[in-house]
Amino acid sequence: MRRKNLAKKSKSNSIKFKIFTIPMVIMVIVIALIASMVIYLTKSNLTMQLKADGFNLTRQISNNMTKNYEISDSLNENIDTQIKCLGNFINNGQATISNEYLTSLSKNFEAEEINIIGSDGKIVFSTQPNNIGVILKKDHIVFKFLNDNKDFLEEPIRKSVDSEKYYKYGYVKKSDGSVAQIGFSADRVHKLTDSLENQVLVDNVAKDKSIAYAIFIDKNLKIQAHSEHELIGKSSDDSGSKSAAVEGKDYSSTYMYKDTIPVYDIDVPVYKNGEHIGAVAVGISMVELNSTINKIIIIIIGISIICFIAFLVIMNKVSKGITKPLEILVNSSNSIANGDFTEDIVVNSNDELGILANSFKVMSENLRNAISSIKEQSQIITEMSSNLYDNSSEMTTTTNEVASSIHDIAEGSTHQAQNLVDSVGDMTTLSEEMESMYEKLTTVKNKSDATGQNAKDGKDSIDNLSESINSVNQAIETVSNKIGSLNESVSQIGKITEVIDSISSQTNLLALNAAIEAARAGEQGKSFSVVADEIRKLAEQSQTSTLQIQELINSITNESQELSSTAVNVKTSMNDQIQIVDIAIRNFNNMIDSIGTMSPLIEDTHVSIKRTNSNKEQVLSKIENITAVAEENTALSEEISASSEELLASTEEVTNFAKTLNEIADKLYVETEKFKV
Repeated sequence: MRRKNLAKKSKSNSIKFKIFTIPMVIMVIVIALIASMVIYLTKSNLTMQLKADGFNLTRQISNNMTKNYEISDSLNENIDTQIKCLGNFINNGQATISNEYLTSLSKNFEAEEINIIGSDGKIVFSTQPNNIGVILKKDHIVFKFLNDNKDFLEEPIRKSVDSEKYYKYGYVKKSDGSVAQIGFSADRVHKLTDSLENQVLVDNVAKDKSIAYAIFIDKNLKIQAHSEHELIGKSSDDSGSKSAAVEGKDYSSTYMYKDTIPVYDIDVPVYKNGEHIGAVAVGISMVELNSTINKIIIIIIGISIICFIAFLVIMNKVSKGITKPLEILVNSSNSIANGDFTEDIVVNSNDELGILANSFKVMSENLRNAISSIKEQSQIITEMSSNLYDNSSEMTTTTNEVASSIHDIAEGSTHQAQNLVDSVGDMTTLSEEMESMYEKLTTVKNKSDATGQNAKDGKDSIDNLSESINSVNQAIETVSNKIGSLNESVSQIGKITEVIDSISSQTNLLALNAAIEAARAGEQGKSFSVVADEIRKLAEQSQTSTLQIQELINSITNESQELSSTAVNVKTSMNDQIQIVDIAIRNFNNMIDSIGTMSPLIEDTHVSIKRTNSNKEQVLSKIENITAVAEENTALSEEISASSEELLASTEEVTNFAKTLNEIADKLYVETEKFKV
C-alpha cells in the first residue's frame, strides 16, 4: 500500500503530469468558463431579443388594432357621408318625389334602397315596391330618430333578413317632417370590417407556432378576443392585464402557460382615436427558444469537446516532446548515480532540452574519463604502495639486521677495549718486572721464562685483538654496504613518493573537475559531487601521507649519510688500528725472539733490558692509543647502534605509512570499482 501511495505521489509530482495535466485542467476550466459565458450570453441575448421581438410584435398588433379601428371608422364614415349626401340631395332636389325618382337616384348614387317614411311610420315612397305602404313598428329606430333633435342617424351594418347580404342604413330628416331611409350595400365593407376585427387579428397572430396565445382585454379586464375562443367573455385579473389594460403600462414576464408551456407574456395597451380602450397580450412560446438554446449548448459543448480533444492531442505531443528527453536524462542520471557510465545519451532535439542533454552527455563522458583515470591511477597507487610496503618491510628487516650487527660490533668493541685495558695492565706489570729485572739481574734468568710466557700471552691477545679488529672491520664493511643498499632503497622510495605525490595532485585535480561538473549539473550531479569530494579527500590524505613519507625519507637519508660517513671514519680508524696491531705483533715477535735469545745473551741483558724498557714505553703508548681508538670505536658503535635503532623506528613508521597508503589505495580502487565505464 505504501509503495502504491509513493508511486501515485511520484506520478503526481512528475514533470509529465505537471506539463500535461495542469494545462489540461486549465484548458477545461477555460473552456467551461467560455462555454458557460457563451451559453449565458447567448441565452440572455436570445431572451432579450425574444423580449424585444415580442414587444415589437405586440406593439405592432396594438398598432394594427388602432389602425383597424381607424379603417372601420373611415369606412363607416364614408358610407355615412354617401347617405348624408344622398339625403341632402333628396331634400334639396325636386319638390315632387315619386318612386321613379327614387329609383333613378338609387341608380345614380348606387344605393340599394331608398324609403320615404312619414311621421307616422308608414313608408310612402320606396325603390322597393314591396315596401310601399308598410307601417313600421313602434319600436323601430325611426321613431326614436323622429323624436330626437338630430338631423342624421346611422345604423350599424346589418345583415338582411331576406338574404345573406349586408347593408348600411342611414336616416335623414326632411323639412316636411318625413324621414328618408337610405341603404347602401355593405358586403365589401362588412367583409373588410370583419377582417379588421380584433378576433381575426388575434386568430391570425395565434396561427404562428411560436405564439402560445393572443388576447385582447378591455379596460374592465374582460376578454374581448382570444386565440382560444372558449375563453372569450371571461375576466383576466393577472398583474400583466391590470398593468396594460387598466394602467396603460407595458408589461412582460415569463411563466408556465397551462403548467406545461414556458411562455414570455407581453402586455401592451391599445388605443382608439387616442383613447385607451384596453390591452393586447401575446404569449410567445419559449419552447423553440429553449430548444435553440439547448442546440447551442450542445454545439458549444461539442465544439468544446473538439477543442479539448485537439488541445489534448497537441498537449500530449508537446508533453512527449518535453518529457521523453527528460525521461532519457532521468534514466541516464539514475544509471550514473548507480555508477554505470556505459549508457549512451541520445536526444535528437535542438532546443534547450537538447542542449541540456548534450551538456549532460559531455559531463557523463568527462566523469567516465575521470573515473577511468582514477581507477587506473588507483591501481598504479595500489601497486606502488604495495611495492613501497614490500620495500619498507625489506628495509625494516635490513635495518634490523644492521642494528643487530652494529650492536654486535659495539659489544665486540667494548670487549676489545676491555682486553686493551687488560693489555695495558699487563704491560704495566711487564714494565715493573722489567724494572725489577733491571734491578735484579740475578733473577733475570728465572723470570725470562715467565716473560716469554707473558710475551706469548700478549701475542695471543694481540692476535685476538687483530681478529676482533678484522671482525669489526668486516662488520663495518657490511654496515657500509647495508647503508648503501638502504640509501638506494630510500632513493627508490623517494621516487615512488614523488610518483604518488604526482598521482595525488592529478587525482585532486580530477576530483575538483568532477566536483565542478557535478555542480554544473545541479541537483542531478549531487551524488557525483559527494563521490568527487570523497576522492578529493582520499587524494589529499595520500598527498599528506606522501609528504610525511618524504620527510621520513629525507631524515633517513640524512641519518644514513651521517652513518655512512661515520662508518667510513670507523673503517679508517680500524685500518690504522690494524696497522698498529701488526706493528704490535711484530714487536711481540721480536720480544719473543729476544726473550728466546736472552738466556745465551745474559751478558747483554742490561742493554736488552734498557732496549726492552724503551720498547715497553712505546708499546705502552701504542696500547694506550689502541685503547683510546677502541674506546672511540665503542662510542661510535654505540652512536651507530642508536642511529640504527632510530633508522629501524623510521623504517617501521615508513612501513606503517606504506601499509596505510596501501589500504587507502585499496579503498579507492574498491570505490572506483563501483563505477562501470
